[in-house]
Amino acid sequence: FNSVKYFKIEFTKNIDDNEINYIEEVIKNAFDMEKNVKLKEVIIKKEEITIDCEHSLAHAEIKINTSNQLGLLAYVMHGFEELAINIVTAKIHSSKYKVRDSFLMEKRDGIFIEVEDIYKLLTKNNK
Repeated sequence: FNSVKYFKIEFTKNIDDNEINYIEEVIKNAFDMEKNVKLKEVIIKKEEITIDCEHSLAHAEIKINTSNQLGLLAYVMHGFEELAINIVTAKIHSSKYKVRDSFLMEKRDGIFIEVEDIYKLLTKNNK
């Protein structure tokens, strides 16, 4: 909101005191916009993506049900950043083999035109 991004990180177990400095460093580096990370090659098929532009008055929903792949979330979020998509809420569900992710994005003028851009960007590694 107001160009400020909010992140909440929860851990499934308690963190040892000796891990706190490492976690702080990882988080600080994650916000260094001068750094570029080489993204892993991720394959998402168009039929594994569902976009609901009528989810609500203010939000559209993007669902991705695909195989669990190393770097998948980074790839998807980088794509959203490229298209200047503002994600309001993300629900990430993954198991050893499958991912069921759901993203609520802010609607804006031209959302219906952007749908094909979203499909194209997220499926660009398909051969």
